[in-house]
Amino acid sequence: MAHSYRLCMTRVVCQNTLGAALSEKTKAALTIRHTKNAQSRLVDARAALDAMGNDVVRIEDRLNFLAGRRMNREALATIFERLFPKREEAKTQTRRENIMSDVLKLYELNDGNAFPEQRGTAYALLNAVTNYTDHERSSKDDGRAESAMFGSGDALKSKAMEVIYEAAKTLDGMPVKLTVRTDGMTTGSSVLDSVLEATR
Repeated sequence: MAHSYRLCMTRVVCQNTLGAALSEKTKAALTIRHTKNAQSRLVDARAALDAMGNDVVRIEDRLNFLAGRRMNREALATIFERLFPKREEAKTQTRRENIMSDVLKLYELNDGNAFPEQRGTAYALLNAVTNYTDHERSSKDDGRAESAMFGSGDALKSKAMEVIYEAAKTLDGMPVKLTVRTDGMTTGSSVLDSVLEATR
């Protein structure tokens, strides 16, 4: 097989996600065919990989920034208005409300609370939008995977990164202390309950 180096947003954990990562459209990619000159070309590719490293650092900085910002009701409302703008038609309005509800549920689940310290952050919201787009959002013309990687789903995730990052600049960077029970679950009212209560 050819040597392939690329910047991707898919976390590779299995053969399926490897396929998804290799299918991502990215300008930051390098492929070297397995020929007798491959070794010398790999050495030459080092400079290109170093340049990709700068992009990785930039993305890492953005994600760390999002992980350090706690969401509030105003920022959440602004983000949802930009990602899922209101429409006149009642049918479209109901669909919008269902989408926002699905994203909020994923936000509350916090990826199974694998990282409790990320609960309630802008990073967790980005993950919720991505999770919704990749695994729950329906797509009419193309399949869900096709849309998530190349179509409207990909556009939604890119826009979410931009909009959430922009909104996060206005958020407080002080961490919110959560009380954790011995079974690992948080106590007190949930983020979702707080958001819903504030919008009534």
